[in-house]
Amino acid sequence: MNVIKQGMNQESIQATNRALILEMIRRDKVCSRVNLARKSNLKQATLTNIVNDFIACGLVEETGFIYGNKGRRSIGISIKNDSYGVIGLRLTRIGFMLGVFNLSGEIVESEEYVFDKNSTPQIDISIMLKEIKELINKFSSRKILSIGIALPGPLNLEDGTILFMTEKEGWGTLNIKKQFQQELQLPIIVQHDACAGAWAQLWYNEKVSYEGVLLYMSVGQGVGSGLMIDGEAFKGGWGITGEIGHMSIDYEGITCSCGNRGCLEKYTSSIAFKTNVNTRLGKDYSLDEIKKLIMDNNPVAIEEYNRCCDYLGIGIVNIANFLTPTYIVLGDEMSKILPNVMESRVNEVVNNRITTASGKNFQIFVDDMNINSELSGAAVGAIKEIFNNYTQFMM
Repeated sequence: MNVIKQGMNQESIQATNRALILEMIRRDKVCSRVNLARKSNLKQATLTNIVNDFIACGLVEETGFIYGNKGRRSIGISIKNDSYGVIGLRLTRIGFMLGVFNLSGEIVESEEYVFDKNSTPQIDISIMLKEIKELINKFSSRKILSIGIALPGPLNLEDGTILFMTEKEGWGTLNIKKQFQQELQLPIIVQHDACAGAWAQLWYNEKVSYEGVLLYMSVGQGVGSGLMIDGEAFKGGWGITGEIGHMSIDYEGITCSCGNRGCLEKYTSSIAFKTNVNTRLGKDYSLDEIKKLIMDNNPVAIEEYNRCCDYLGIGIVNIANFLTPTYIVLGDEMSKILPNVMESRVNEVVNNRITTASGKNFQIFVDDMNINSELSGAAVGAIKEIFNNYTQFMM
């Protein structure tokens, strides 16, 4: 029994070391074997064997000479980005986004699609599968190893079932992961969309580090959060941690389809924002049209946006008092409308309301990266799985 346990531990350590090396190469883009051995604390011979395995399966490649300290030359190593890839998919209440990514997490091509208002979830799934197949055929020179999917929650991560989706009926009975695997014959990695957004912050956002507590808040058609602790996702006992959109900020407030009252997303989501503006103006503006109203200094649209930001700040106070995070990053649709306004108003509300101990040591800022974090994070989830188990994908 002890021998088996020891063998399993050794295998786990080897897998961890290999994933660590791949992550180092990805972050540095080009690095030498010597530097990889030094940073990882692995013996040079061990590191060389690992890199040689990566080269043999086509995961990394040598890039020629690079120069280090004192002009010493070394052969550079980088992720091989032209042979393999993953597809990222983000599902929203009104459509979906697709992207092809290389194994460094760089986007090669992306597209956005809107569902017909009268379609059913099963029809929508058929459309997504069709577009993915066309994308795979279009990039036939690049072998797609996996598909990462970011779904609105709450959801069951084991089978990829959305437990329920507010403002959108019928998704709770569909096993999305199983349908995609059967149809595409590829590994499917499912994540909560806000958790995917949090991974994107760790991979792409230079303002955050892997150390500490990161809370990413996806403030879009719903409101969710992804929680990272020292570079690892915190999923909770059932894998549905992060549904802060259903945290009540008014126990006698607006009724939510989840069964609660006064849920945060009923006051801060893009759906709530659009509804409030249209109710006051007696119109049926789209979100893009309301954005234009704001740019044209429409007082109602501006007032309602400010109100959403203030409610968001109140929700963050409740979360921050409990979590005492290092970073809170605000992302998705609502953060893109007036990012400076959202950042300043949320910070003002939090500074006025939070306890002194909780409020001293964390930063709140808007995700200002020129990517869709939820889509890119879906791809990151797939790439991480490849890094952790590359032999299952490539050999």
